[in-house]
Amino acid sequence: VDQLGMGKAILASYRKALTRTSRLFLITGPPGSGKRTTIYASILEVMQPGMMAMGFDPVLKYEIPGMLQGKLDDHNEFTFAEAVEALLKQEPDVAYVGDILNETEARATIQGAFAKRRVFARVTANDTINAVQNLMDMGIQPFLIAASLAAVLNQRLLRKLCPSCREPYEASEALQNELGYKLPPGAQFYRAKGCPACNNTGYKGVIAIFELFIPSEETNKMIVAKRGVQALHEQALKEGLSTLKADGIRKAMAGYCTLEEVVNAL
Repeated sequence: VDQLGMGKAILASYRKALTRTSRLFLITGPPGSGKRTTIYASILEVMQPGMMAMGFDPVLKYEIPGMLQGKLDDHNEFTFAEAVEALLKQEPDVAYVGDILNETEARATIQGAFAKRRVFARVTANDTINAVQNLMDMGIQPFLIAASLAAVLNQRLLRKLCPSCREPYEASEALQNELGYKLPPGAQFYRAKGCPACNNTGYKGVIAIFELFIPSEETNKMIVAKRGVQALHEQALKEGLSTLKADGIRKAMAGYCTLEEVVNAL
């Protein structure tokens, strides 16, 4: 996971969460945001000799030594929930169950997270708190979510600026007001230019921005009480939640990406 591009604080918190030997880890974001890559990196992070990992996914993108993988066959009547149940009966130490799309799939996944195993799954959501709300909207009881959830990671992929030709510019007061974000004095951002090193595109590769929500005792109480997205988000911010916007702005100031890329991704 140290190669995913997380900031030091998010990386440390996520690694600490991964030390838990049970519970559910949700990786969220829109399609094409790198969720699958993050899950496989997370599985590699926790795998140890003698452990058994199992998973299924519509697309088998990576191979991990010691991990048994498969995908559902469209030509049979084997459902997602039945596949989860069959997988968990094998009692793996680590389970990866792909996308959660409805109540049946969510319930089967959460039930698997109550045993002594880590369960990784993907959910499409705009941010970490909305991912929790999405599970509730699917019909999952809030107390089950609070009891099973270890971490929610939300992410986006942005084009990475070419380090050979990026151009710095100072953030104006108008820009700061538009962002609604307090910037340090003399804050700079960078724009694309283009050079032979990047085929005159101004960009070279991609970089991810992240938001990590680790449920606390207080936020779990709020989930059970159905306090709503706004109240839960405000409490998470009080407890140190670093938003996608904040992570994106930090990386834009460091010259990894343009501010426009960050704003368009939110």
